[in-house]
Amino acid sequence: MRFLIGIDGGGTKTLLRAADENLRPLGEARGGSSNPTALSPEAILQNLRSLMDDFFRHSALSRGDCASLVLGSAGAGSPAVGAMLEDFLHRLMPGVPLTVTDDALPVLYAGTGDGVGMVLISGTGSICLGRDRDGTRFRAGGWGHLIGDEGSGYAIGRDSLTAVMEAFDGRGPETLLTELIFRELSLQEPAELIDWVYCRGNGKSEIAALSRLCEQAAQEGDPAAEAIFDRAAAQLARMAKAVAAKLPAENRVCVCSGGNLVQSRLLLQRLKALLPGIRLTHSEKDAADGCLLMAGRALL
Repeated sequence: MRFLIGIDGGGTKTLLRAADENLRPLGEARGGSSNPTALSPEAILQNLRSLMDDFFRHSALSRGDCASLVLGSAGAGSPAVGAMLEDFLHRLMPGVPLTVTDDALPVLYAGTGDGVGMVLISGTGSICLGRDRDGTRFRAGGWGHLIGDEGSGYAIGRDSLTAVMEAFDGRGPETLLTELIFRELSLQEPAELIDWVYCRGNGKSEIAALSRLCEQAAQEGDPAAEAIFDRAAAQLARMAKAVAAKLPAENRVCVCSGGNLVQSRLLLQRLKALLPGIRLTHSEKDAADGCLLMAGRALL
């Protein structure tokens, strides 16, 4: 039986989902990260191999019957990274028609069905992607935490830490963030916060997780936290407006995705107020579903 495979290559896990040519589910498997921004090429290949082996070991499907495979992964928009991932998949699934794409396009397909419109993602990182009916793509953001990721969970968490240290120095107002963050991290004084950031191996994910504390402080009326959320919403709105300006008016439907955006009522409220000409929506389907949709459309 011919079937499709969609793979969502995440920073912490990889999700493989299979379906028949009518998109009826046939099974799924989970494995380690296949994100090239997080792992070495050798580790990615090993994780993909283990994922494939596990899936086919527990299914009645044969690799040679796969009619189309799509992998979406952060960093795959780079020609070098995309070529590397394609090479790995050709080794693991020889002869199977496949597509490697970035992690935003599958989310757009999952939310719209046909991949036409916009997707705004704010998770640990952030990006906005648009696509018109001719297949032309338009992008804003997504340049990583050192030179981008505005409005992301990481940016909000980092700005929260900055607000704490500014309050300690007397450069900024006292903020509820100090109490919330110190309690969350079991810290007693600012010097310990420096150790937490620089000496304990904490990185983007751990800092991004602090964004929920910033939302809590903002909901309680903390001026510093409210300013951080205002700035995050404004930066996400700038991304969306930049992409929307390049799309026909009928394509200005924006799928909101990423835990930082979807789970934050405060951020969504601010964003809606800043984007009156763009209809914001949300999909229950995930990136793996979007990859399956893309795999199915590749057969048309």
